[in-house]
Amino acid sequence: MTSWFRAVIDRAGFAQVKTSAALLALGGLAVLVQIVIYSLSGVALLGSCLALLAIAFAIEWLISAGEKRDHLINHDWPRIIDAVYALTWSGTELGDALLAAGALCHEPVRSAIAQFGERYDSGASFDQALDSLKLQLASRTADRFIEITRLAHSLGGHGFLLALKLQAGALRRELATIAELEAKSSWVLGTAKLAIAAPWLILLLLGTQPGMIAAFNSTGGVLVLVVGLSFSIFAFWLIRVLGRFQYGTRTLAVV
Repeated sequence: MTSWFRAVIDRAGFAQVKTSAALLALGGLAVLVQIVIYSLSGVALLGSCLALLAIAFAIEWLISAGEKRDHLINHDWPRIIDAVYALTWSGTELGDALLAAGALCHEPVRSAIAQFGERYDSGASFDQALDSLKLQLASRTADRFIEITRLAHSLGGHGFLLALKLQAGALRRELATIAELEAKSSWVLGTAKLAIAAPWLILLLLGTQPGMIAAFNSTGGVLVLVVGLSFSIFAFWLIRVLGRFQYGTRTLAVV
């Protein structure tokens, strides 16, 4: 579970944030929601339910942010590969070609490649600078390019241009397929999340009514909240398992 959460944080662009600090932030969010909801409704269990849902939505936000970031990174790599191919073919040194290509990209790729250059210039080895770049980008597309670049550097560039050409073509075909699938699934996922959140917003409004506090604190009210929370968490899990397009795992990630 911790390794999965660590991967989510890295992919969202928070590789420098410790796992313990991220978990503490989620705990703080839950406590804040609990206090606010209890002060509004006077129903402690409703506050606890919404606090747990707030954690679920926060994790969902991190996952969505990671997917958007991965989308930006992936769509920059064909441009990077083409630029590195052209510059390397013309005789530019591999590190310099990567830095020049990075200047053509959007954030976060541009800043990550710039930091790669700073580490390399400060005395780090080429492999160490590539490891830092891979850790910062946390993208399987970047992983593949970085490992090809590492191999080319160690072998003196033999076969590098052909590998870049093949990777660029395969990546463009992959991105076209992913874009088509995402366009068909995004509105379905958004509607599903709204369907989960809507009943709890209604319960929150009802909880602010004085006559409803006793009903929520009764045995039947507690049962409704517990069952509703269970179904909401299950629905969240079901959306994540069945509704999301899987981009694949980072098999070449830094260990």
